Amino acid sequence: MAKILVSGSIAYDYLYTFPGIFQDQLMLSSKDALSVAFNVTGKTVNFGGCAGNIAFNAKSLGEDFILLGIAGKDFKEYREWMSQNDIETNGVIIEDKEYTAQASVVTDQKGQQITVFYEGAAAKSAKYAAKIKKAIKSQKDDISFAIVSPNNRDFMMASIEACVENQIPFFFDPGQAMPLFKPEELLEIVKKSIGVFLNEYEFDLLAQKLKIGDEQLHKLTRITVVTLGKKGSNIWFNGNEINIKPVKPENIVDPTGCGDAYRAGFLIGIQEGFAKLTPEVLERAGNLGSKVASTCLQVSGTQNHAAI
Repeated sequence: MAKILVSGSIAYDYLYTFPGIFQDQLMLSSKDALSVAFNVTGKTVNFGGCAGNIAFNAKSLGEDFILLGIAGKDFKEYREWMSQNDIETNGVIIEDKEYTAQASVVTDQKGQQITVFYEGAAAKSAKYAAKIKKAIKSQKDDISFAIVSPNNRDFMMASIEACVENQIPFFFDPGQAMPLFKPEELLEIVKKSIGVFLNEYEFDLLAQKLKIGDEQLHKLTRITVVTLGKKGSNIWFNGNEINIKPVKPENIVDPTGCGDAYRAGFLIGIQEGFAKLTPEVLERAGNLGSKVASTCLQVSGTQNHAAI
């Protein structure tokens, strides 16, 4: 059976808990300067990155994705973690002169987050463009479809170009990498994709960048998935809306990585019916995505929840 290719970031996540609300620490009337400190009370170090998270969640559902990413000289511990979870890392390029990317995420009591991201090895992606394309081309017969999730711009572009050149359907998941692309690039990529993944803020940002309305954005590609946090998610398929209810967690611990968890569930949910997608297939996929996201929400870290 053909597998799903996931191209994206691989990173170490430093997660911090802020016991208050961010806005209470800010002087919003000060427009000329910003200097603020948050005294955090909790810290954990976890394995993360969008591609790593999606691959981990896929494995928790018993599926193997083809993982494509870039890491640095400190990848050994992460590789061992992947091996323990039976996740193949042959598609991880090692840049041995740099450190693996690192995300530092502070979450407040409302679930709001501030993220600082260090690209590390991913910043060297341009010199590996040919290698990325070759890796995808060599496996094209084993790939059913792909998701290109946030990473260094050059890595994402090489992955997208390889998918287009080898006629591999792909989902575009720009996330926090959206500002790296020009509006005309975003428009072209979305049109070439089979679908896009966005959260509510990213949807509005993409519409603003493209200078189009919501309905126009829905019609640029076959599938538009917008995650809405505690409100669930909306899926537009050929311009028609499907509402997905959230799966209520027993307790809420950490929202980090829930979007990646949702994506893994959704992608697995459509894999079997991918050749003939229907609203029913997409609704089941959305429900599975919500279930996986809810499981992730109940633990600290993006790869610490049990198999589903």
